[in-house]
Amino acid sequence: PRSHTDRTLRWFLSRDKRTEIESAKYLQALNRYRQQKQQYEQQLLQQQQYEQPIIQQQPYEQQLLLQQQQRQYEQQLL
Repeated sequence: PRSHTDRTLRWFLSRDKRTEIESAKYLQALNRYRQQKQQYEQQLLQQQQYEQPIIQQQPYEQQLLLQQQQRQYEQQLL
């Protein structure tokens, strides 16, 4: 599904007459976002496993940051 998403994105970007560089930049940003999201989810899993009384604010702030980044990437597309 991931490669399909990337292919679809490339098609839309080329249809909009965007350059390959812009497309590549967006795909890189998307991959970075995916990696960060994955890391965040792994951290969350680890925290849940150990059930330490960790201050919940830090993951929350991280989530906000990820949401902001996702919005930025989506705006790059528009």
